[in-house]
Amino acid sequence: MIIVKYRDITTLSSEDALKSAALSVKSVAAVLLSLKNFNKEKNASAMNINSQQASAAIGLARSKANEIKVPVNIAILDTGGHLKALERMDGAPIGSLDIAIGKAKTSMLFGINSEQVGEYLKPEAGAYGITNTNGGLVGFAGGLPIRSAGEIIGFIGVSGGAVPQDFLIASQAAAL
Repeated sequence: MIIVKYRDITTLSSEDALKSAALSVKSVAAVLLSLKNFNKEKNASAMNINSQQASAAIGLARSKANEIKVPVNIAILDTGGHLKALERMDGAPIGSLDIAIGKAKTSMLFGINSEQVGEYLKPEAGAYGITNTNGGLVGFAGGLPIRSAGEIIGFIGVSGGAVPQDFLIASQAAAL
């Protein structure tokens, strides 16, 4: 990118100054267009779980929850951490709604299961205060990456049952 300072322009002829300014505007426009295209590509890949896949994941989790008779909250995030789908089953505790989203978010932030992040949150791990970062982390089981064809396409968080039940239900939906 070419940047022309005001004092440089004052030493140029009017015609040269206009050419230089036009070149600078073209350079800035090219950079902005490049950033716009980069952001468009980034956003397209950052939201790669589609509505149909999110609904399928919710359906798989709901099916397992019904099978074991545990009403839960199910949150689906895209790979950018944006909420894609959410279901609060009848009878699921309202207080665990935020926990389901937190589990999915924790999994998304680190790209691993939420309980694996939890290993770093224990007082003896030396990073205990990390729990308060990123708007809060939830380090127990029930948050997992959702994979399709071996690629992470989103994240699921389940809460409302006992921790092993939440994990079992989330695991049912983690592979599409």
